Amino acid sequence: MNGSVRVAAVGDLHCKRTSPGSFHRRVLRELTAAGIDFLVGGGYALERYLGIGRLVKDLDLFLRAADVQKALDHLGARLGCDTELTFPHWLGKVRKRGDHVDLIFNAGNGVCVVDDDWFNYAVPSRVLDVPVLLCPVEGRGTLTSRAQYLVDLELWGYEDARLAPHGSMSEEDASIWTADIDAEASRPLGERPREAAVPNDLPIGGPTHGSM
Repeated sequence: MNGSVRVAAVGDLHCKRTSPGSFHRRVLRELTAAGIDFLVGGGYALERYLGIGRLVKDLDLFLRAADVQKALDHLGARLGCDTELTFPHWLGKVRKRGDHVDLIFNAGNGVCVVDDDWFNYAVPSRVLDVPVLLCPVEGRGTLTSRAQYLVDLELWGYEDARLAPHGSMSEEDASIWTADIDAEASRPLGERPREAAVPNDLPIGGPTHGSM
């Protein structure tokens, strides 16, 4: 992959930048100077892979779990920003005056840990004039569609891969994660998502094979 993927540099793009770019640049530089490994994902990586400029409002960084607290502590001390380990199984956040950065170290469902392989297949590029590594293309689709996950569980009858024996999340972690999705969707727990459709050949509660 390293030899075949072409990514755009900052100078190749004509994308709009607002105030978050300045804060994001400082975060990238601080982590680099501190020797804390990270990968750039989200909108910034999408720009570089596709060469399409767009307004990027947040910065998604992917780190190994062992480096997350170190990054939170360093950025809080150096940039004077608010930091928190929002979800202890997958996400930390950095905020300052409305700008924010997500530090991601697992999938929201707890089954896709950011490990050495992510870094082994990362793609060199530049973001906001800072040399960085981009999240590999293969990893981008594994951390998406959290709302769809509930549809799969509640309506399609899949087993919950967040929990043992498939995953490593506790019942409490899964409950917090589920409540967060439901808050975003503004619906009571257990109520069918507005956009959900039940497959024609699978009644609610019908058996399925495999797990999500």
